[in-house]
Amino acid sequence: MKNKFLQMKKLFSTVFLIVIIITLSIFLFYSKEKIVSQSSISCLNCNVILISLDSLRQDHLSLYDYSRKTSPRLDKWAQNAFIFDQHIVTSHITPVSEMSLHTSLYPSSSGVINFSTLLSENKKTLAEILKEYGYKTVAIGSSNEFVPKFEVMRKNFSRGFDRYLTEHLKESFNTEKYTTEEIYTNFLPDIKDWSDYSTIRDRRGLPLDALSYLRNTSGEKFFLWVPIGTIHWPYQGSNINKPTYFSDTLYDGIFKNDPLEWFMLSRVFNGYFYPREKGELPQPLDSKDIQFLHDRYDDGIFLVDQFLGELFSVLKETKLDKKTVIIISSEHGEDFGEHGYFAHYDIFDTQIRTPLVIKFPNIKGRRIDEQISNIDILPTLLETLGIPIPNQVEGKSFFSFLFKEDVSPPREYAFIERTPLWENIIINNVTTLPTEEKEWLNEFKILDDKNSFKDIAVRTKDWKLIYRKSFDIQKRFSWWQHLSGKSTLFTEYELYNLIEDPNEKKNVFDQYPEIGLVLKEVLLTWDKQINKKGASIQQINGPLQPYF
Repeated sequence: MKNKFLQMKKLFSTVFLIVIIITLSIFLFYSKEKIVSQSSISCLNCNVILISLDSLRQDHLSLYDYSRKTSPRLDKWAQNAFIFDQHIVTSHITPVSEMSLHTSLYPSSSGVINFSTLLSENKKTLAEILKEYGYKTVAIGSSNEFVPKFEVMRKNFSRGFDRYLTEHLKESFNTEKYTTEEIYTNFLPDIKDWSDYSTIRDRRGLPLDALSYLRNTSGEKFFLWVPIGTIHWPYQGSNINKPTYFSDTLYDGIFKNDPLEWFMLSRVFNGYFYPREKGELPQPLDSKDIQFLHDRYDDGIFLVDQFLGELFSVLKETKLDKKTVIIISSEHGEDFGEHGYFAHYDIFDTQIRTPLVIKFPNIKGRRIDEQISNIDILPTLLETLGIPIPNQVEGKSFFSFLFKEDVSPPREYAFIERTPLWENIIINNVTTLPTEEKEWLNEFKILDDKNSFKDIAVRTKDWKLIYRKSFDIQKRFSWWQHLSGKSTLFTEYELYNLIEDPNEKKNVFDQYPEIGLVLKEVLLTWDKQINKKGASIQQINGPLQPYF
């Protein structure tokens, strides 16, 4: 009996051991499979191309179901890419928003809150991070916002780049070797009067040098940033002699003879053009005027799409597409009269919900309807490349969300800062304003000498709450109120139902107090945290970049 019991015990132990071994083997097998799968998704030592398309509104791309075929080449290329429908940027201004992408920081945290503020020294940019990990870093673009003529932009955005080239240069230069004066002397073209910013404005071409760079890469891994300003006003240059794809060449309305610059567009409000000359009556816009603005804007998108098509071809020819992560984004969108004006002056969805397309080598993408912020791009990219994510990062990587099942969306709330206010931008361009308007804005300039005025917002997929932190000031100095001579309704809080009211026309803060209060608490908590750890603002006095 005792022997039988011992035999049974020994048999049980053997069976138990076998079960343990089998279970462990299965676990190790699937763990190994998981590691292999993760490794195949990751893109260690892959090249990176970041293409920043200034002023590109999401719903003017055929990729996002626009009625016109404005982006046929992008549409075809993006069939295997990740297309983000709810990409929310942190600001409506190019350098402020772009810096959030390059640092994964909100504007108040980076210190870049307008055209005259410097990135904090203790913050790293994407180029600086990638350079530390052996990347050749190159910037080749055509956005006026980053032209080296303007010291602040050069200092902020050339950081970490081995070579920095824009259309405003004779050739690229080593960003760390030359002083500003030497750059002027050696690399800027021979333009007689840089103070005439129309000279710069008309150089919003296509960065063809980027194609040459890709054809002649040395084989070392690289990060190429391509900021393109062609879509930005003056919307294909407003030069009727340039190629047109949608515009009526016989158009003979208000905008025919004047470039569509900020000093032109900023005088359009609620269907009227308000002349600069005192005593002249406002001119009503008709449907042909409105259509002309849309047409010229779409012409610029189509032209850029042609360039992108060529870039995609070069990547395929050189086989770089097999080992390159490609990100195509926009710093902000554009309002086309939904809120009375044309251009980008505020943080409505027309201006802060922008296109984002990311393509990974040998990975089939999909359409993503979950909300992400542009501060989430940097940590996602670094995780893809197998590079540690710095402590400074305020964004959330959505790598796992893209490639693993049953992973929650990366963020419920996206936060936006409206810095600077539109009136602050006008002050920096006072040379083009009539005398009485300069005097009118002088008091505002004195009050805002420390960049103290801004608005903030929080957004979910369904709702947005805007807190007009400076609504009292805006009631006194509203540019639109000044132009029209009519009182504009300002409230401290604006709540919008994005499902029923995607153009944010109706403030329903009083109708949905419970939703408003929840979002208000979320927004104020975030604002308190940002202010507590916010960067000290370093402002440079001197020639500032005009608001092109």
